[in-house]
Amino acid sequence: MTFPTAELPDATADVRSHRQLEMALTRLGYALELVDLMDYSVFKQWQDKLLDTMNRDNMLTDNTLSVTEAIHAHDLLFKTMEVKTRHDGIRKQLSTGVFPLEKAMKEAMSSLTMERALEPKERPVQKNFDKPNTPPEKSHDGKSKSQIKKEKQIERATKALAAENAELKRKLSHGPPPPPPSGDWKPRGRKGKEKGKGKGKDAPLPEGLRDGKHQATSGDGRRICFGYNLKGCEHAAAGKQCKKGWHICSVKGCKGTHPASECDKK
Repeated sequence: MTFPTAELPDATADVRSHRQLEMALTRLGYALELVDLMDYSVFKQWQDKLLDTMNRDNMLTDNTLSVTEAIHAHDLLFKTMEVKTRHDGIRKQLSTGVFPLEKAMKEAMSSLTMERALEPKERPVQKNFDKPNTPPEKSHDGKSKSQIKKEKQIERATKALAAENAELKRKLSHGPPPPPPSGDWKPRGRKGKEKGKGKGKDAPLPEGLRDGKHQATSGDGRRICFGYNLKGCEHAAAGKQCKKGWHICSVKGCKGTHPASECDKK
């Protein structure tokens, strides 16, 4: 009679999944109870603790204990139990009824060494599920693509903010911008005030307009073209703006678009 030499698919000690590990631990617990070394309920405490650590949702990290890490913790537990049972052995003490292996397991489970062994290790999050365990691509200086992208975004935002600050400083140093050349212009901020002849920020009045009846700026703060009110200006139509100012009447209280020579309020 010949026997098959090939191994059966299930006859293997190789553990690759959570389910295979659970079944292997269950078989081990039953075996320890059958040889009268430990009660299964005690071993079940370790089995539940190990499997719960693999399933728990950690609030501080996205990682959980892997199968390989769980097997390493299990091996470390039994090595610790081996050290603790070298003096008394592992057989049940007939005089006291104590199982040395149970006592060693309880002490090992509550030790600081096992608590550290059951802590999940930090691992990079795999975003590409088609290529597991593939580290993120890095540039020549050791930075990942996501880190380089984030640095570029910060750089662009910083440049935009610096440009806005520079433009704001330029506007503050040069004063308010001139009004747009349109009839719908509205004053911005406080109205301009006439400071008198040659005083303040207003331009001094020319000789022909220094009789106290004229003003350099209108009531809404627009600068008045003196040439238009004295001898005429051809650079803009009545009511419009040229380089020297607005073509409006310079007589105080008048809001017309005619020159001062044609005003009936002076």
